[in-house]
Amino acid sequence: MKPPPRDATLPAAGAAAPGARPPKVFKIWDFVAVFVGGQIGGLLLATVGYAVSGDEIDHAGALTLAFGFAGQFLAYGILIWWYCRRRATGSLRRDLGLCVRLGDWWAVPLGTVSAIVLGLLVLPLRELVDQNQGVVDDLLDSSGAKLAVIAIAAGLLAPIFEELLFRGLLLRALLPRMGPNWAIAVSAVTFGSVHFLGGNALGTLAVFPALVGIGAISGVLAVRSGELSQSILLHMGFNLLAVAGALLS
Repeated sequence: MKPPPRDATLPAAGAAAPGARPPKVFKIWDFVAVFVGGQIGGLLLATVGYAVSGDEIDHAGALTLAFGFAGQFLAYGILIWWYCRRRATGSLRRDLGLCVRLGDWWAVPLGTVSAIVLGLLVLPLRELVDQNQGVVDDLLDSSGAKLAVIAIAAGLLAPIFEELLFRGLLLRALLPRMGPNWAIAVSAVTFGSVHFLGGNALGTLAVFPALVGIGAISGVLAVRSGELSQSILLHMGFNLLAVAGALLS
Protein backbone atom coordinates (compact mmCIF):
# COMPACT_ATOMS: atom_id res chain seq x y z
CA MET A 1 0.00 0.00 0.00
CA LYS A 2 1.43 3.39 -1.04
CA PRO A 3 1.88 6.03 1.66
CA PRO A 4 -0.49 8.98 1.59
CA PRO A 5 0.64 12.12 -0.23
CA ARG A 6 2.59 14.66 1.77
CA ASP A 7 -0.34 17.08 1.97
CA ALA A 8 -2.86 14.45 3.09
CA THR A 9 -4.59 15.37 6.32
CA LEU A 10 -7.34 14.19 8.59
CA PRO A 11 -10.14 16.71 9.02
CA ALA A 12 -10.40 18.33 12.42
CA ALA A 13 -12.48 20.99 14.05
CA GLY A 14 -11.45 24.32 12.61
CA ALA A 15 -9.45 22.61 9.85
CA ALA A 16 -7.55 24.71 7.37
CA ALA A 17 -8.19 24.75 3.63
CA PRO A 18 -7.80 21.44 1.73
CA GLY A 19 -4.15 20.59 1.10
CA ALA A 20 -2.89 22.46 4.17
CA ARG A 21 -1.93 20.96 7.49
CA PRO A 22 -4.72 21.06 10.08
CA PRO A 23 -4.38 23.44 13.03
CA LYS A 24 -2.94 22.16 16.29
CA VAL A 25 -6.28 21.40 17.91
CA PHE A 26 -5.18 18.40 19.97
CA LYS A 27 -1.94 18.02 21.90
CA ILE A 28 0.27 14.96 22.23
CA TRP A 29 -0.09 15.24 26.01
CA ASP A 30 -3.85 14.76 25.53
CA PHE A 31 -3.12 11.27 24.26
CA VAL A 32 -0.72 10.55 27.13
CA ALA A 33 -3.29 11.69 29.70
CA VAL A 34 -6.06 9.58 28.15
CA PHE A 35 -3.86 6.49 27.92
CA VAL A 36 -2.68 6.76 31.53
CA GLY A 37 -6.23 7.48 32.64
CA GLY A 38 -7.40 4.31 30.89
CA GLN A 39 -4.81 2.19 32.68
CA ILE A 40 -5.77 3.71 36.02
CA GLY A 41 -9.48 3.22 35.32
CA GLY A 42 -8.88 -0.40 34.42
CA LEU A 43 -6.85 -1.06 37.57
CA LEU A 44 -9.40 0.61 39.83
CA LEU A 45 -12.39 -1.31 38.52
CA ALA A 46 -10.39 -4.54 38.35
CA THR A 47 -9.68 -4.06 42.06
CA VAL A 48 -13.42 -3.81 42.62
CA GLY A 49 -13.83 -6.98 40.58
CA TYR A 50 -11.30 -8.82 42.74
CA ALA A 51 -13.08 -7.65 45.89
CA VAL A 52 -16.51 -8.73 44.65
CA SER A 53 -15.49 -12.06 43.13
CA GLY A 54 -12.79 -13.11 45.59
CA ASP A 55 -10.46 -14.03 42.71
CA GLU A 56 -6.76 -14.47 43.40
CA ILE A 57 -4.48 -11.77 41.98
CA ASP A 58 -2.87 -14.09 39.43
CA HIS A 59 -6.13 -15.83 38.47
CA ALA A 60 -8.64 -13.19 37.41
CA GLY A 61 -12.05 -14.61 36.54
CA ALA A 62 -14.71 -13.40 34.13
CA LEU A 63 -16.19 -10.79 36.48
CA THR A 64 -12.83 -9.28 37.38
CA LEU A 65 -11.80 -9.09 33.73
CA ALA A 66 -15.15 -7.54 32.79
CA PHE A 67 -14.69 -4.87 35.48
CA GLY A 68 -11.13 -4.20 34.32
CA PHE A 69 -12.03 -3.86 30.65
CA ALA A 70 -15.03 -1.69 31.53
CA GLY A 71 -12.87 0.64 33.60
CA GLN A 72 -10.25 0.99 30.88
CA PHE A 73 -12.60 1.57 27.97
CA LEU A 74 -14.96 3.82 29.92
CA ALA A 75 -12.02 5.96 31.00
CA TYR A 76 -10.80 6.15 27.39
CA GLY A 77 -14.23 7.18 26.14
CA ILE A 78 -14.95 9.75 28.84
CA LEU A 79 -11.52 11.38 28.70
CA ILE A 80 -11.44 11.50 24.89
CA TRP A 81 -14.90 13.08 24.87
CA TRP A 82 -13.73 15.58 27.52
CA TYR A 83 -10.74 16.59 25.41
CA CYS A 84 -12.97 16.97 22.37
CA ARG A 85 -15.21 19.28 24.41
CA ARG A 86 -12.20 21.21 25.63
CA ARG A 87 -10.27 21.47 22.35
CA ALA A 88 -12.91 21.27 19.62
CA THR A 89 -16.66 20.74 19.12
CA GLY A 90 -17.30 17.90 21.56
CA SER A 91 -18.45 15.52 18.80
CA LEU A 92 -16.39 12.34 18.48
CA ARG A 93 -17.55 12.01 14.89
CA ARG A 94 -16.73 15.57 13.80
CA ASP A 95 -13.55 15.92 15.83
CA LEU A 96 -12.05 12.41 15.54
CA GLY A 97 -13.95 10.75 12.69
CA LEU A 98 -15.66 8.10 14.83
CA CYS A 99 -18.12 6.14 12.69
CA VAL A 100 -18.64 2.68 11.20
CA ARG A 101 -19.97 2.40 7.64
CA LEU A 102 -21.37 -0.83 6.18
CA GLY A 103 -19.76 0.07 2.87
CA ASP A 104 -16.35 -0.39 4.49
CA TRP A 105 -17.01 -4.10 5.16
CA TRP A 106 -14.01 -5.04 3.01
CA ALA A 107 -11.70 -3.76 5.76
CA VAL A 108 -12.64 -6.75 7.96
CA PRO A 109 -11.25 -9.43 5.59
CA LEU A 110 -8.34 -7.09 4.82
CA GLY A 111 -7.53 -7.08 8.53
CA THR A 112 -7.71 -10.88 8.72
CA VAL A 113 -5.50 -11.30 5.65
CA SER A 114 -3.08 -8.75 7.11
CA ALA A 115 -2.97 -10.77 10.35
CA ILE A 116 -2.09 -13.91 8.38
CA VAL A 117 0.57 -12.22 6.22
CA LEU A 118 2.14 -10.29 9.07
CA GLY A 119 1.95 -13.39 11.28
CA LEU A 120 3.92 -15.36 8.70
CA LEU A 121 6.53 -12.60 8.50
CA VAL A 122 7.15 -12.69 12.25
CA LEU A 123 6.90 -16.49 12.50
CA PRO A 124 10.71 -16.93 12.83
CA LEU A 125 10.70 -14.55 15.81
CA ARG A 126 7.76 -16.34 17.43
CA GLU A 127 9.49 -19.71 17.01
CA LEU A 128 12.68 -18.24 18.46
CA VAL A 129 11.07 -17.05 21.70
CA ASP A 130 8.39 -19.79 21.68
CA GLN A 131 5.91 -17.51 23.48
CA ASN A 132 2.65 -15.73 22.66
CA GLN A 133 1.30 -12.32 23.62
CA GLY A 134 -0.30 -12.28 27.05
CA VAL A 135 -3.76 -11.65 25.62
CA VAL A 136 -3.37 -14.56 23.17
CA ASP A 137 -2.42 -16.89 26.01
CA ASP A 138 -5.44 -15.65 27.97
CA LEU A 139 -7.69 -16.37 25.00
CA LEU A 140 -6.30 -19.86 24.47
CA ASP A 141 -6.38 -20.76 28.18
CA SER A 142 -9.89 -19.46 28.86
CA SER A 143 -13.31 -20.99 28.50
CA GLY A 144 -16.94 -20.21 29.27
CA ALA A 145 -17.74 -16.74 30.59
CA LYS A 146 -14.08 -15.70 30.84
CA LEU A 147 -13.49 -16.55 27.18
CA ALA A 148 -16.64 -14.62 26.21
CA VAL A 149 -15.45 -11.52 28.10
CA ILE A 150 -12.00 -11.57 26.46
CA ALA A 151 -13.49 -12.28 23.03
CA ILE A 152 -15.89 -9.32 23.27
CA ALA A 153 -13.14 -7.03 24.56
CA ALA A 154 -10.59 -8.06 21.92
CA GLY A 155 -12.95 -8.48 18.98
CA LEU A 156 -15.32 -5.55 19.47
CA LEU A 157 -14.42 -3.03 22.17
CA ALA A 158 -10.64 -2.78 21.72
CA PRO A 159 -10.87 -2.02 17.97
CA ILE A 160 -13.30 0.82 18.64
CA PHE A 161 -11.61 2.44 21.62
CA GLU A 162 -8.01 1.82 20.53
CA GLU A 163 -8.65 3.25 17.07
CA LEU A 164 -10.37 6.22 18.67
CA LEU A 165 -7.28 6.73 20.82
CA PHE A 166 -4.44 5.97 18.38
CA ARG A 167 -5.83 6.82 14.93
CA GLY A 168 -8.22 9.42 16.29
CA LEU A 169 -6.66 11.46 19.07
CA LEU A 170 -2.95 10.67 18.67
CA LEU A 171 -2.85 10.84 14.88
CA ARG A 172 -4.67 14.16 14.85
CA ALA A 173 -2.25 15.51 17.44
CA LEU A 174 0.75 14.39 15.36
CA LEU A 175 -0.37 15.44 11.87
CA PRO A 176 0.02 19.21 12.27
CA ARG A 177 3.46 18.74 13.79
CA MET A 178 5.13 16.31 11.39
CA GLY A 179 2.92 15.55 8.37
CA PRO A 180 1.13 12.29 7.45
CA ASN A 181 4.00 9.88 6.81
CA TRP A 182 5.82 10.51 10.07
CA ALA A 183 2.55 10.83 11.98
CA ILE A 184 1.41 7.41 10.75
CA ALA A 185 4.79 5.87 11.61
CA VAL A 186 4.94 7.35 15.11
CA SER A 187 1.35 6.38 15.92
CA ALA A 188 1.98 2.83 14.64
CA VAL A 189 5.15 2.38 16.73
CA THR A 190 3.36 3.79 19.77
CA PHE A 191 0.46 1.40 19.19
CA GLY A 192 2.83 -1.56 19.05
CA SER A 193 4.83 -0.42 22.07
CA VAL A 194 1.91 -0.10 24.49
CA HIS A 195 1.12 -3.79 24.03
CA PHE A 196 4.18 -4.57 26.16
CA LEU A 197 2.06 -3.47 29.13
CA GLY A 198 -0.17 -6.51 28.58
CA GLY A 199 2.44 -8.87 30.03
CA ASN A 200 4.73 -11.50 28.48
CA ALA A 201 7.29 -9.07 27.03
CA LEU A 202 9.06 -11.72 24.93
CA GLY A 203 5.82 -12.81 23.30
CA THR A 204 4.94 -9.21 22.51
CA LEU A 205 8.44 -8.52 21.18
CA ALA A 206 8.05 -11.40 18.73
CA VAL A 207 4.88 -9.91 17.22
CA PHE A 208 5.89 -6.26 17.62
CA PRO A 209 6.62 -5.80 13.86
CA ALA A 210 3.15 -7.17 13.06
CA LEU A 211 1.51 -4.77 15.52
CA VAL A 212 3.40 -1.85 14.02
CA GLY A 213 2.45 -3.05 10.54
CA ILE A 214 -1.28 -3.20 11.24
CA GLY A 215 -1.00 0.17 12.98
CA ALA A 216 0.59 1.65 9.86
CA ILE A 217 -2.06 0.22 7.54
CA SER A 218 -4.76 1.51 9.85
CA GLY A 219 -3.15 4.94 9.89
CA VAL A 220 -3.01 5.10 6.10
CA LEU A 221 -6.70 4.21 5.88
CA ALA A 222 -7.59 6.80 8.50
CA VAL A 223 -5.66 9.58 6.77
CA ARG A 224 -7.00 8.75 3.33
CA SER A 225 -10.63 8.39 4.39
CA GLY A 226 -10.64 11.11 7.04
CA GLU A 227 -12.64 8.76 9.29
CA LEU A 228 -12.11 5.80 11.60
CA SER A 229 -14.61 3.41 10.00
CA GLN A 230 -12.09 1.52 7.89
CA SER A 231 -9.52 1.50 10.70
CA ILE A 232 -11.99 0.08 13.22
CA LEU A 233 -13.15 -2.68 10.86
CA LEU A 234 -9.56 -3.47 9.87
CA HIS A 235 -8.65 -3.79 13.55
CA MET A 236 -11.65 -6.08 14.13
CA GLY A 237 -10.56 -8.28 11.26
CA PHE A 238 -7.00 -8.39 12.57
CA ASN A 239 -8.13 -9.49 16.04
CA LEU A 240 -10.75 -11.85 14.61
CA LEU A 241 -8.13 -14.47 13.75
CA ALA A 242 -6.98 -14.88 17.37
CA VAL A 243 -10.53 -14.75 18.73
CA ALA A 244 -11.81 -17.32 16.22
CA GLY A 245 -8.85 -19.59 16.95
CA ALA A 246 -9.62 -19.50 20.67
CA LEU A 247 -13.36 -20.07 20.18
CA LEU A 248 -12.80 -23.01 17.85
CA SER A 249 -10.02 -24.66 19.84
